[in-house]
Amino acid sequence: MMDELQLITRMEENEAFIRKKYTELQKLYPDEYVAVDNGKVIAHSKNAKILSGRLKSNGVEFTTVLVQFIPKREVEIVFFKPENYKF
Repeated sequence: MMDELQLITRMEENEAFIRKKYTELQKLYPDEYVAVDNGKVIAHSKNAKILSGRLKSNGVEFTTVLVQFIPKREVEIVFFKPENYKF
């Protein structure tokens, strides 16, 4: 079992991998959930429950992997001030 510092470091590394490989992941796994551990994709699926089942059946602890949805296209988030609009 990992201690807290090891777990944080591992998750930061997994997140860095996704950021670095994001464009490639979009091409390989469009609109899919990917599970990343130790700098590689260990499982993927369009369905989060199926992915969860695959991880469980392989004995993977959820606390040690990063699961992220990879949209086919970039998602743009727009914020607005409600007071500037009449509803």
